[in-house]
This record gives sequence, structure tokens and C-alpha cells, in this order.
Amino acid sequence: MVKFDRTSVQSLVTPGEAVEITISGYLFDGSSFQGIDTLRVIDKGAEHNDDQDPSSIE
Repeated sequence: MVKFDRTSVQSLVTPGEAVEITISGYLFDGSSFQGIDTLRVIDKGAEHNDDQDPSSIE
């Protein structure tokens, strides 16, 4: 699990944009890790166009 300060991230992104996130670090045994993903930023409480499709946010 990765934790971060939400307010710090909110000041860097705009709702509606797609953002590539890269997370990297070291495990307790010294092994390194890296993960990359693209996230779509949404407004809190935005409505779904299709209740069966969680990615259908307006």
C-alpha cells in the first residue's frame, strides 16, 4: 500500500485530465520497486453516466 498527502496531490492536478503517476522506492530488504500508471482525475461526487460502468464519470 502506498500512502500520500491528498491535498498535496490535489494542488498538482486538474479534474478531467489524465495523469501518469510513477511511484518508486525500496522495500525493507533493500529491493527497489517502481510502478507506473495513468489515472484520470475526477471531481469528488461526479455522477456516473452508466451505473454498471465505474469509469463512466462525466
